[in-house]
Amino acid sequence: MPEDKGNQKDIYEIDGRDLYLIKGTDAFRLYGWSDRNNSVQMIEARQDISFGNRYHKLVEKSYQVLEKDVKFHSQHIDEDEKPLGMIITQNIYKGHTIYVMRKMAHAFHMKADAKLVCRIKWPLAVAKPDKHWHELIKPELINQELDNEIG
Repeated sequence: MPEDKGNQKDIYEIDGRDLYLIKGTDAFRLYGWSDRNNSVQMIEARQDISFGNRYHKLVEKSYQVLEKDVKFHSQHIDEDEKPLGMIITQNIYKGHTIYVMRKMAHAFHMKADAKLVCRIKWPLAVAKPDKHWHELIKPELINQELDNEIG
């Protein structure tokens, strides 16, 4: 179980592993764990926050909503790195999981108190550099501090 220091948790348990606090601000708390083959990150929104506007060429991910609902924006990218089809926006409900395949641009909007877990079949050292910009939502909505930390 998470260690609780007031309302500040420094460790969060997911999938039987301890995720340690990577970064905490007034807007979010980001927890993570990574080894040579996998990584897990958990985002805890402390206020409304958005991140994403990217796709990956190598990395595939799954996102599971733990608390509240999360708005998910996506669009497929073709072999020439051009948008394929329209932008799809949908609500992902608590307890549900969404899979983000390679070359699937994605962005998220989380309300305060929402929690989202990201599971990656790559270490963060590989996942973080594999980010390719693709605008799905207005760039000014993106929390750059969170976006820079996420794989």
